[in-house]
Amino acid sequence: MPNFLQIDKPTARRLYKNVPEWFQDILEMTYGKETFTHKIIDLIKTQEDAFKEKGIKYEDLISDHLKYHEIARRILELITELINEEWKADFTDTTQKKWYPWFKVSSSGLVFDNSYCAFDCTATACGSRLCFETKEKSDYVGQTFIKIFETMLLK
Repeated sequence: MPNFLQIDKPTARRLYKNVPEWFQDILEMTYGKETFTHKIIDLIKTQEDAFKEKGIKYEDLISDHLKYHEIARRILELITELINEEWKADFTDTTQKKWYPWFKVSSSGLVFDNSYCAFDCTATACGSRLCFETKEKSDYVGQTFIKIFETMLLK
């Protein structure tokens, strides 16, 4: 029986930058060149896109005993992980910027205000698991997934 290597699309995207060119060509033929040329923020528009990119289902993140805000936090952690790709905040590096979306509460609910950065702190105001490598990524997630943030923060 021949041996086959099976790689799902999210894994292929993660591997792509760190494999030889001949293997990149195979990945491009398998999944299409556009899979590797699009920015991640062009691929993750909804929470369903995030589940698909990670290769999981909604049910994989939740259990019966979780409250709505806990489910929302888990979804946002997944989205943050995907949008940041391989980047992880290093809180021992006081020169590394860590961006996070900031919100205000208005009469209509939660409103995205801006993204801010911190260098060396974690606090309940910024949430270390929900920080981003760039302002662009932080702004994108804060604006695109505001309803999930609202569930996490206000419900």
